[in-house]
Amino acid sequence: FSPRPGTAAGEMPHMVPSYVVKERMRILQALNVVKKSHYAEKFKGKELDVLIEGFDEGYIGVSDNYLKIAIPPQYGLKRGSMAHVRIEEYGKGRLIGIPLRA
Repeated sequence: FSPRPGTAAGEMPHMVPSYVVKERMRILQALNVVKKSHYAEKFKGKELDVLIEGFDEGYIGVSDNYLKIAIPPQYGLKRGSMAHVRIEEYGKGRLIGIPLRA
């Protein structure tokens, strides 16, 4: 929330101090990292269909449940194609998948 002059919220008394806002944001961001990794870890060993969206030191794609999947570069995939992958691990905010068939 950012108060804007001339709005009701901008004129509210007892605004939360900015240091409190920043600390709450830090806590929520840390919680997000933990919850995201716990959720992603549940997919290790599972098979997912992945839409290949791009390339960045390997292929980057997204599953139907919006999980980011990284796929090693040697598989010759194309942007916009689908790949059926087995999830091997989780790291750097992404699941790592190996195509079972391209």
